[in-house]
Amino acid sequence: MSNDANRATDSQTLKLIGITTVAFIVIGLIIYNM
Repeated sequence: MSNDANRATDSQTLKLIGITTVAFIVIGLIIYNM
């Protein structure tokens, strides 16, 4: 059971990291194009 919980936490963390990375790239492109 703990293994499943750890897996869910890892996937959530990876999702957050991915969203944050995409957000930084988008903001960087907007600033770069200004």
